[in-house]
Amino acid sequence: MNSVLQLVQTAPRSNEQGGQNFTAALTTMCVIDFCAGFYVGKVQPSTDDVAEFVTKYFQRHNSLFVDVNFSKQFYKVFRHGLAHQWSPKMAGVAMSFGQNEILLLDEGSGIWHLNYPPFFELTKKALKDYEKDLANDSALREKFDKRCVAIAKEDEKAAKELAQLLEKEVRGGRG
Repeated sequence: MNSVLQLVQTAPRSNEQGGQNFTAALTTMCVIDFCAGFYVGKVQPSTDDVAEFVTKYFQRHNSLFVDVNFSKQFYKVFRHGLAHQWSPKMAGVAMSFGQNEILLLDEGSGIWHLNYPPFFELTKKALKDYEKDLANDSALREKFDKRCVAIAKEDEKAAKELAQLLEKEVRGGRG
């Protein structure tokens, strides 16, 4: 059963329901993706690349992320689920401001929830650490610069292709 439907059925008044939680979590996951790409110097970082980034920077503040396999599975369940299915893979997203744990288990349903408020705080700490490393590590800055150049080239190519297609459409009278 879809985890969103299951939440509606099993916890109709819980704070784990709702698209607002999902939007906040997905946006944060996209920022992590974005930074991991700079960390490895690639336009499209792989799941392994992101897991490496998450392990390196998140484990400094939360011991769950010491294991790269945990980081990878966490990323797959929450980021991939939210990005591709608009729902974590048989998991949920909570907004429990009074709790510090980033993962909460709903005992009734057996569903794990990413608790967004402490996850957001953890992410901020991890990204500040990355920023410090970036300021002090020339090899890391080279990867950052490499990705900036690659993104600019890809963006320019995509914009030119779109402009050509639009020009055809306008000349063809469809625009």
